Amino acid sequence: MMITRNELDDVAARAKRRFPDHKVDIPFRVCLPVYELRLKVTEVAEDELSTPARFVLHLSSLKVTQPADIGRMLGMSQNYVASAAAELLAENLVTQSPDLSIGITELGSQVLRDRGRTRRPRNKHIRIPYDPLTRRMLDTDVEKLLDRDHVKKNGFFIPPTNPRRPRLSSIRIDEVRDYERFYGRQRDKVEILEVSDIKDVRLKYRNDVILVKLDAVNTDKSLFAAYQAQQYLEDETASIQRLADRGADLVPDELKSQQFSNWIQPQAVSREETNLLKEIDDLDQEVAQTERDVAEARATQGTTQDSHERSNLEARIKALESDKLELKQMLEEKESRLVSITEGQIRLIKTEEHHGVLLTAIGNAGSELTLVSAWIDPYAFDDEVCRMLAAAIGRGTHVRIAWGFGVNKRGAEASRNREKGNSVLSKLRDLVPRNLQEKLTVKLAETHEKFIICDDRFCAWGSFNWLSYRGDVDSGYRRETSSYSERHDDIALWKARADELFR
Repeated sequence: MMITRNELDDVAARAKRRFPDHKVDIPFRVCLPVYELRLKVTEVAEDELSTPARFVLHLSSLKVTQPADIGRMLGMSQNYVASAAAELLAENLVTQSPDLSIGITELGSQVLRDRGRTRRPRNKHIRIPYDPLTRRMLDTDVEKLLDRDHVKKNGFFIPPTNPRRPRLSSIRIDEVRDYERFYGRQRDKVEILEVSDIKDVRLKYRNDVILVKLDAVNTDKSLFAAYQAQQYLEDETASIQRLADRGADLVPDELKSQQFSNWIQPQAVSREETNLLKEIDDLDQEVAQTERDVAEARATQGTTQDSHERSNLEARIKALESDKLELKQMLEEKESRLVSITEGQIRLIKTEEHHGVLLTAIGNAGSELTLVSAWIDPYAFDDEVCRMLAAAIGRGTHVRIAWGFGVNKRGAEASRNREKGNSVLSKLRDLVPRNLQEKLTVKLAETHEKFIICDDRFCAWGSFNWLSYRGDVDSGYRRETSSYSERHDDIALWKARADELFR
C-alpha cells in the first residue's frame, strides 16, 4: 500500500494540532513488528446431541429410568443405550444411581427445551496478531500482515524495536475473545474458555503506520507520534517514544538530511475545539440516557402498590430530573463556548440531523459535491436523494461519490452490499442525461471514511454513514455523530483528502 504526499501532509497537520508546542520535522511510513501467534484454545461451541442420546434424554424426562426399559422402548441394544447415556453423563445432562437408573438434570431439561442443542468444549488452533510494542492483541486482520521478504523487497523502513517474543502469561484471554468475536468466522455461538499453549510464533509486519517526528521549540528534544490513517495511536506512540528516549534511531537515513520546513499547515480544528466537540457529544449522550431513565421510572410508578417503593421511586425521579437539569446546563455552557471560539462555524451534528444536512448539501451545491460513505443502501440513498442529485448535476454541479468498504471481499454479505450499491447507482445514472454523465464520478474505494463537502460552504466528518443510514429515531436507531465546519481551513483539509481518494 503506497502512502502519498497528501496523506503525509494530512497526518503532519493532525500531529501539529495535537502537539502545538512542537514543530513538525518529518512524517514517514514505517513497518512495525507484529507476532502472528498460533494458539491452542479450548472453546465451548453450540452443538447437537446425537439422535440416540436425544431419545434417551426424552425418555428420562418421562420417568423411564432403567436402561433395560429404555432399550426395549427404543428398540436399541444395551451397548447403544450405554453409549447414549455416557454422552449425556459427560454433558451433565443426566445422573446415574448405583442401580444404573438414569435421572434427568435441570440442564438436561433445558437442552430438551432447546430441541437437543447443547454447548460442548473442544480444542482448536487459531491465529492471532500480537503487538510486542504495546503487549496486546492488535485490532487488525492477521491476513493483512506482511512477511519479511515482502518488506525487504519493497524497501519499507523497520525501526529498531527489538521485539520480545510473547509468553503464554502475556496472552490475555479477554483480548483473544474480542479478536475472535470480530475477525473469526461464525463466532457468535462460540466462547473461548482457555488459552493452553502457543504452538507457533512468526514475526511479521504491519505497514499501515505513519510516524511523525516533531521537535520541541528551542530544545534538542524530539517527540514521535504514531498514526494509522488519520487515527492517533496513543499506545503505539508511548511505546515508540520510550524507544526514542533510550536512544533508538527511528528515522530512515535517507530522510535525515531533508528539510520539511514547507509543511506549515493551517491549524484547522484546534485541540480545544476537538475537546469541546467530544465533551458536547458525551454530555448530549448523558442527557439522552437520563431522559430515558426518567421515562422508565415514570412508567413503573403505576405498577407498584407499596408506599415505601413509591416513595423511593419518587425520590429517584426527582434525583434524575436534577441530574438532567445539571447536565443540560453544562451542555449549554460547552456549546456556548464552542460558538464563541469558532464564531459559530463549527458544531456537532446529532444522529437524527444528518439526513437533513445531506439534503441541504445536495440542494445547495453549485460547483462540487463530495459524498464519501463506507456503504450505500436504498433506505438512505432513496428516490428523493437520486432525484436531487440528478437535479444538482443538471444545474452544473460535479458530484463525486466514494463508497465500497469490504464489497470486493467474498461472501454473502459483501455480495449483498455490492448489489444494493450498484442498484442505487444504476438508478441515479439513468436519471442523468447522457451529455452530463461526466459530471458524475463514482469511485469504488476500500475506505471506511464518512464525510461530505459542499462547495466551499461546509464539510462534515465523523462516524455517520451518509448513504446507508438515515438516522431516524426508530427501533433501528443507533448513535452516530459528526463534526460540521464552515471554516475554510477545515474544508481545504478535507478537500485534499477527497482529491487523494478520487485520484
